[in-house]
Amino acid sequence: MCVRTLYQSDVNTAVGRGVMPSVKLALDHVNEHDSVLRNYRLHMWWNDTECNAAVGVKSFFDMMHSGPHKLMLFGAACTHVTDPIAKASKHWHLTQLSYADTHPMFTKEAFPNFFRIVPSENAFNLPRIRVLQHFNWTRVGTIYQNEPRYALAHNRLLADLDVHGFEIDETQSFATEVRSALAKLKERDIRIILGNFNETWAMRIFCEAYK
Repeated sequence: MCVRTLYQSDVNTAVGRGVMPSVKLALDHVNEHDSVLRNYRLHMWWNDTECNAAVGVKSFFDMMHSGPHKLMLFGAACTHVTDPIAKASKHWHLTQLSYADTHPMFTKEAFPNFFRIVPSENAFNLPRIRVLQHFNWTRVGTIYQNEPRYALAHNRLLADLDVHGFEIDETQSFATEVRSALAKLKERDIRIILGNFNETWAMRIFCEAYK
């Protein structure tokens, strides 16, 4: 049995640095215990996608046309690499498992062969709503980073808030600076702000909102 691993090894990311040791350790554990996959042994063929769609797709097709038959794909971390590979891998009936991609576009309907061990951005909406309900916060504002990953999740958040009867007083987006967007939310005297953005912008937004 062969497992194909496509991973991002950018030295500047904790995800990239930790992937290979974790995968190797998991394979060792599985292969050492007969009760997990009796009479089978897992082997791994890996490639670094470099978080580059062209490199990732070429690696995938090279892998499919050489070596032993593959049964599963593990990766990748970058959405613009994961997307084309997930679209192609279903034609080989390969199960693909991502360890880091949270993009909300990867739905069961559009990508039936794609699974992940991290939640989608959309999965955070219900917990947010439960917190709002617990504290009886009915009036909210929203802010999101103007990128597809966060815009899609934000659209779903607005729909979920509407279904549960919340008042959405103001919605703002941002691309290169966040001060003006937060200023408009503050002008409306909005005290509860829900956001969709990455961790880099989160630090700036929290600091700016505190001022």
